Amino acid sequence: MEYCYRNPLYHWCHLELKRFFDIDDILNEKNTLVIWEKVNILLKKEEYSTRNLIKKMKIKALCTTDDPIDTLEYHKILSCDKEFKIKVLPTFRPDKAFTMEKNDYIEWIEKLLIKKLILLKN
Repeated sequence: MEYCYRNPLYHWCHLELKRFFDIDDILNEKNTLVIWEKVNILLKKEEYSTRNLIKKMKIKALCTTDDPIDTLEYHKILSCDKEFKIKVLPTFRPDKAFTMEKNDYIEWIEKLLIKKLILLKN
């Protein structure tokens, strides 16, 4: 991390350590494991659950990165959860459409076509 000084990554990491975990230490090679352990102890507590960290940051909407063939089942579950007031919205990320050289490309195209057929029937 000390090599990232003046890089936004350096500042973002320290800002997140402070905001989320109240750690003011400057992250470096000597204290990395201590900070790692301290953060992991905190993450086991309920107040540091993903939902509670999102609430703490007063996030109103969260957009996920979704493949066109994703089911979005968790979006549906979250939309019905009255306790979780934050909107969780899918985004369209068709990265696999640009990976024709990969072995699973044809399988992905087939799934995409099947999903389209299902949507057309509904």
